[in-house]
Amino acid sequence: MSWDLDLCVDYRGEPFIPFYYFITPKPSSTPALRSFPRFADLPPDLHLIIFQCCDSPTLFQLMHTCSYTRHECAKLFWSQFADVWYHLGLGAIKQYDQHRVGLVRHNRDFARYTRQVELHLGRMEWKFGDHVETRARQLWGTIDELFPCAEKVVLSGAVPYRALPPPDGEYDVEYSAISQVVDMSPPHITCFVALQPTCPQPMTLWRIAPGSSWRVVVEYWCPKRILMPTSRLPSGLLADLMSMTTKCKFFRLGRDGVDWLKAETYIRYGDGPEIECPNEECYTKFSPDEWREHMRTGFHWRSGSSRREGGFPCYRNTPVHVRAALEAREEHLEELKAAVRSVWGKLKKEFGHNNTETNRRFKNTFFAQMKEHRFLVPDETDLSKSDWYFHAVESKFDDSSCFYSGLPFSHD
Repeated sequence: MSWDLDLCVDYRGEPFIPFYYFITPKPSSTPALRSFPRFADLPPDLHLIIFQCCDSPTLFQLMHTCSYTRHECAKLFWSQFADVWYHLGLGAIKQYDQHRVGLVRHNRDFARYTRQVELHLGRMEWKFGDHVETRARQLWGTIDELFPCAEKVVLSGAVPYRALPPPDGEYDVEYSAISQVVDMSPPHITCFVALQPTCPQPMTLWRIAPGSSWRVVVEYWCPKRILMPTSRLPSGLLADLMSMTTKCKFFRLGRDGVDWLKAETYIRYGDGPEIECPNEECYTKFSPDEWREHMRTGFHWRSGSSRREGGFPCYRNTPVHVRAALEAREEHLEELKAAVRSVWGKLKKEFGHNNTETNRRFKNTFFAQMKEHRFLVPDETDLSKSDWYFHAVESKFDDSSCFYSGLPFSHD
């Protein structure tokens, strides 16, 4: 994993880049150049060379500068970065297939231009089961609708029970199911498969040739996974709920990224080959690899009083500028947490108590907004039978329910 002070990681230790970070210019140590008012007088060929030298934040800004730069820079933005893959989880595919279009949270207008997409499907052989052909056809139809410009698609997930694909000529039912899904991909899409043995090991990227012959493309595949920008909804209860859940996700990705960076300071700036855990109940010594595994599985440093007392500390030799950057991120994360709790409090008040007039008014308004923005299947008329409504709303605001989860981050 690269050393990036904006690092965001999920619970598996996989790094992700929220789209906002992807298009935000990085601070530069070189002095700012003077303006160049004669740029428009340069020949188009030279313009193209200059555009080709731009990074993604610069290209994105130029796409929104004028019609001339938009045309050329958009082509480069969508095709120039071979290691950039836009990520989508299985949940969005499931919701779209069930006609819950509104629950596809990414911006669908944006997605229409993406060329490289990674779909995380978990255990693929379980997803397709005994209905491989039907479900594969449905999957590729959904991908074609959501990503009509996609040229490369990676289907990622955990390895089947067998650790490696069978040799040529040998049959394995689980790998055969995956191969069949790949074989059914549209002609304009090049399909790859990325399998992860265990966390936190990196994935291996495979290409499946006709005849189910598996070939390694990249043994340790570590792409830039970009989380696409989210859909925008008109202000209202539904928009507040979606904003709250999105911010919750970004908070957790950012918090775990900061924790990983702090743990890494013990390796980068340590005094010797061994690392001693600073937790007063541990004080065990580790090699760098053992330390990373301890940080991934040893939750004593990221819970309870440790979290309330400021979290896991940086190593004592950590440079001042690194400490300052991490402290700034932590301040931003606290602001994000406060914003989430504020929205939760507002929604909790509007939800009221079950079987009250306030609660009935909330449900009627919420149901109307879900129906308007296609969060319900076409024939769904009873809000109480919507699994999504139960998990997203009632479990968060109905304090009479045994499934009540309460205030977000209340245990952090």
